[in-house]
Amino acid sequence: MSPSGSTAFEKHSSTIAARRSGGEFQRVDYFGLKDGESARVRFLEQGENLTWATSHRIPTPGLKYPQDVLCLDQEDDGTPCPACMSDNREVKSRSTKGYLNVLWRGTEESDLSRAPIYKRNDKGSPEKAPNGQKIVTGFEDSVWLWKCSKTVFEQILSKDKAYKGLMSRDFLITRKGAGLDNTTYFIEPAVVDGGPEPATVADGNLAQSKFDVVQLTTPGTYEEMQALLAGAPTGQPGPQPTFARGGEVNQEDVFNQPMRSSAFQK
Repeated sequence: MSPSGSTAFEKHSSTIAARRSGGEFQRVDYFGLKDGESARVRFLEQGENLTWATSHRIPTPGLKYPQDVLCLDQEDDGTPCPACMSDNREVKSRSTKGYLNVLWRGTEESDLSRAPIYKRNDKGSPEKAPNGQKIVTGFEDSVWLWKCSKTVFEQILSKDKAYKGLMSRDFLITRKGAGLDNTTYFIEPAVVDGGPEPATVADGNLAQSKFDVVQLTTPGTYEEMQALLAGAPTGQPGPQPTFARGGEVNQEDVFNQPMRSSAFQK
């Protein structure tokens, strides 16, 4: 079971340790905005169901960029994780991200980014035009997964408390900035000074197609992590490197604080 909820997150924020995911394949449509765009959404989780996970960035053969791989020590209890024991500083470090289902509105409103309907192949993946852009055939309300940064997740927890539950109303999400270091998200009620607004029956029906955040934030096995570090795809054996469990493990915490060196000492 993955950690979730504001109480556990606050405990996690003051702890020190390391994470990514195996499990069955789950096709995911990721919510995203460009610099200057805004979207109207209805969050589909709140309170103790707000879920996050921490992960390592691991280079993968055939992929241009490293992939997020859930650390095995999701509970910060010293569970042995090969990535945490890596000599590669970039692999050893970790980051925290929130995993949130949002109902992205596709109804037409001026100046808002709308939830697109993609043309898909027989495997359900969006097809792309010659210019590399996904082919959009229309717009409609639909469920998307927002994989957000730690900073954004902390803001979401704050909004959840302030409005007595994120699911109480629609929110506007606005992105300012295009890079990793200069991007800020603003999250405010869609109706200024508006009160709680129950979700519609249609919203409830769409919510049945939520992505399984528990599956998406459940780590794989020790052996799978070893295989990934050795350059094998997830689930394939590959060479199994040996990691020393004793001695110092100078890890980096997601909150940029020194990690305990004794996380894997006996």
